[in-house]
Amino acid sequence: MRLIDADMLKEKMATTLEVLKHIFPPGEQEAHLISAFATVGKMADDCTSIDAVPVVRCKDCRWHIDEEPGMVYCRAVIGGWVHNDWFCKSGRRKDDERP
Repeated sequence: MRLIDADMLKEKMATTLEVLKHIFPPGEQEAHLISAFATVGKMADDCTSIDAVPVVRCKDCRWHIDEEPGMVYCRAVIGGWVHNDWFCKSGRRKDDERP
């Protein structure tokens, strides 16, 4: 499974449809394209939304210090060696100005 931005998909479909309208002469082909794009847009709307939040991987977190191949040391939250791609709810990006 892969998470996508369904609203962005619909925006790109609308932009593509506008481009295709200039390529194809008005008529049956255009009607079929509009119908197909409307169907795909409806399918995107009907898909279940996933409650996902962005995470900060330990390799990108402000709380890690030492690094070993594939590992980082968490000095604040976990207090030990963890894998680079590990994450936790307390992770903060290095450039995040929140405390």
